[in-house]
Amino acid sequence: SSGFLGFHIASKLKSYKGNIRLSLREPNPIIENLTNDICYGDLCSLEFVRRATEGVDQILHCAANTSHISNNSDENAVMTRNLVEVTINRPLKRFVHISTSNTMPSFNHDATKITSRLDYVRSKRKSEEIVLNAFHQSGFPGIILNPTFMIGPHDHKPSSGKLLLEVIRNSIILCPPGGKNVVDVRNVASVAINALDAGQPGYR
Repeated sequence: SSGFLGFHIASKLKSYKGNIRLSLREPNPIIENLTNDICYGDLCSLEFVRRATEGVDQILHCAANTSHISNNSDENAVMTRNLVEVTINRPLKRFVHISTSNTMPSFNHDATKITSRLDYVRSKRKSEEIVLNAFHQSGFPGIILNPTFMIGPHDHKPSSGKLLLEVIRNSIILCPPGGKNVVDVRNVASVAINALDAGQPGYR
């Protein structure tokens, strides 16, 4: 919950009915002010996932390693697999998985194939397949959201905003071959929370 989108989701969940539990890899004073129920650990650990999800009936999974040059290219798939494995036999109402629009097929491309060569995109597609396979095999209530390029306030690291800062500082020159879709991160957070009640399992 400590990332760009995670912060906004956690902020909006303050007004959501029911008890809210956040999962953090490490202490974060900004996030910690939003709730008293926080689990610290790594979602790549099955033991931690079991502890963090105990008694939970809805999960909004937005944790991700977004590095495009990471040596841990399968980390995103491992986190998702652990969450699904631990909760698949529990009475879970919804499992909302935040992916990326980059896993969606481009025009004139096979919908089952990923054209991107980025490890991050491939790992997110693996994560989607884990959720969708669980739905088809056992009715797992998984829903996948595919937001585009998110911008907005409180991009502390920064993440998406890093590219914009580099443009402003004249570090890079943008010459994209086509358009770029952007979305306010606060809107994505609202849609993610709404999906806990209104989302249809088994769909992207």
